Amino acid sequence: MSAAQTLLNALHAPVRLEWKAKIGEGLHCVLSAELSQESAVWPPPKAILQITHDASASCSNDVQLKIPTNASPEQLETILRAGVTVLGKTCDCDASSSAAASTDQACNDQVGTVSSPTASENCTGQIQVACLQQWHHDVCGHHALYSTKCLMRGESSALLDEDTFWLNALRDITALADHGEASGRWPRSRVTCGVADECHLQYLVDSDEELKEHVTIVQDVEELREKLKDPGSSTSKSLEALMAGRQKAHGFLLGAAVHWYAAVALWPEEGSSAGSKCCPQLLFCDSYNRDFATLRSEEAFEALLNERLDTWRDWSQARLLKDTKWLHRPEEHIKRAVEEGVEEWWKGCRKSALFWRFPPSDVKRQLLCQELGSVKGYIDELTSVLHRQRGTD
Repeated sequence: MSAAQTLLNALHAPVRLEWKAKIGEGLHCVLSAELSQESAVWPPPKAILQITHDASASCSNDVQLKIPTNASPEQLETILRAGVTVLGKTCDCDASSSAAASTDQACNDQVGTVSSPTASENCTGQIQVACLQQWHHDVCGHHALYSTKCLMRGESSALLDEDTFWLNALRDITALADHGEASGRWPRSRVTCGVADECHLQYLVDSDEELKEHVTIVQDVEELREKLKDPGSSTSKSLEALMAGRQKAHGFLLGAAVHWYAAVALWPEEGSSAGSKCCPQLLFCDSYNRDFATLRSEEAFEALLNERLDTWRDWSQARLLKDTKWLHRPEEHIKRAVEEGVEEWWKGCRKSALFWRFPPSDVKRQLLCQELGSVKGYIDELTSVLHRQRGTD
C-alpha cells in the first residue's frame, strides 16, 4: 500500500481520544471517546470512564462505566470516589468530608413519599417512596435493586445517598463483568454500559444471601400473576412466610417496557403511623420519582400518558437541535421530525421504527402506554394478593 493510500485510510478511520488524570495513590482515571465520520455531535452523548492502577493498559480488575457526557463535575466526582473505593484505595478528589457529611444529613432529612400514602378499601397500604433521583439513564436496573435492598433492610435513610448507591452499583457492575467474562455468558461491554437485564439482576440477587429467594424479578404482569398463583413458586412461599410473620419483607424488581421499578412488601414498624394496618404495606419506587398515585382511573391514566409524551417531545427537540445536521433547520422541520421520527437504515434495509434514535411519536406513545399499564397492573396484582392472603389466614 502506498504512503498516500495509508494516509487517506488513516484520515477516514475512527479516532479514539483519551484524557487521563491521577486521582489517588497509584490510581488513574481515563475518560475516552471516539470521533468518526458518523459523529454528528461533539462531545458524543456518552464516553467511557475507566479507573485503573495502570493508565497505560487495561486490566481485568479495573472499574469501567460508560457515562453521559452531560454529567456534572459533582456527579463525576461521586463516581470517581466510588470507583476508587471499589479498588480499595483512598480518593484524591476535590469533594471534602464536610460536604459528604452534609449530604448524609440531607438524605436523612429528605426521605419521604412522592405522593400521600394511599390505602385501598381492602386495608392494603400502598406508598410510593422517594428514592435517589436517576441521572444516568442506563442504570435503572441498579437503582431498582439498590432501592429494594434499602427498603428490605430497613435502611430508608440510605435511599437518597448517592455515594452509597454508586459504590453498590460499581461493585455490582464489576462483579457482572468478571462473571460474564469468566463464564462466557456475556461480554464485559454488555454490563459496563450500565444496563442491567433480567439475567444480570438475577445473578446479583442469587449472589446475595440476604436477597436470594426473597426477591422476585419479572418483566411483565402476566409473569408476576403466574408466580403469585403458583403455590409452589418461591414468590408464593416467601409471601406466605411474610404473612405468617416468619419473614420481614419480600422484594420485587418489575420490568416495564424500558424501565425497572422496585416494590417491597413488608409489615409496618411497631409504633409507626401505619402500625395498625391489617396487611403488609407495599412500598413502590421509581428512580425518576414520577408520581404514580394518579393511575387509579382511565382519565388520570390518559392525562399522565399525555404529560409524559409532551415531556418526551421537548426532550427530543432539544436533542435534535444539538445535532449539526438539524441545528439550522426551520422549526417546522424539527417538529415534523419529532412527530414522524427520523428514519434509520442498515445495509440497505430500513430499521424498525422501534429502534430509531428518534422514533415517531405514535411509537413512543405505545411504549409509554405499555409502561404505565404495566406499572398499574403490577401494583394492582400485588396489593390484591396481599389482601387476599391476609383474608385466608
